[in-house]
Amino acid sequence: MISRRALVLDDHPMLAESVAAVIRSRDPMAVVEVAHTLKSALAMRDRPRGFDLIILDLSLPDAKGIATFEALQHAWPLTPKIVFTGIDHPVLRQQCLALGAKAFVLKTDDVKSLYHALDVHWPSPSALHPFEATPRIASDLTSKQLAIWQDLAAGYSNQEIAERHGVAINTVKSHVREILERIHARNRTEAARLYFEQQRAGLVG
Repeated sequence: MISRRALVLDDHPMLAESVAAVIRSRDPMAVVEVAHTLKSALAMRDRPRGFDLIILDLSLPDAKGIATFEALQHAWPLTPKIVFTGIDHPVLRQQCLALGAKAFVLKTDDVKSLYHALDVHWPSPSALHPFEATPRIASDLTSKQLAIWQDLAAGYSNQEIAERHGVAINTVKSHVREILERIHARNRTEAARLYFEQQRAGLVG
């Protein structure tokens, strides 16, 4: 069976990897490419095989707003696209949908909005296999660690997490190490994937 391919385009590396982790959590066989600029994304258009889904931000170092979507639509006109952006503007939303976007999801929305878009345009193979293993449950995490795990999954750096919670960066590093150990994750990307699995199962907030 040919693996599905997806492209995640976002200039925030950790957020891009978190979205990629969500896609992989739904389909472990998926090949997910990550790009941080429009130029690097468009450099992939001449590959022998295209993408089955593109998730894109509209604010990039080399492209802003509707021009970002238009460029991707021109490069991959038949590929379903989900806009995942921090730009909350009704006209921009309308323009993207009119040009063919399958969904327009704000980064400030509940994560369920992104999952709903993926349910339609990137259905999980596990939906066809009800005997799939239940996601692991994180145990013995404090409320602070749960909050830090959520921030980690959202793509925040250690420095940003420290500023959000008013603690020293070394404290955040200690929490992250302990979180990874307790949820049996090898790295931040896997921790993000596990968090979204837990959230989808209703096991974390």
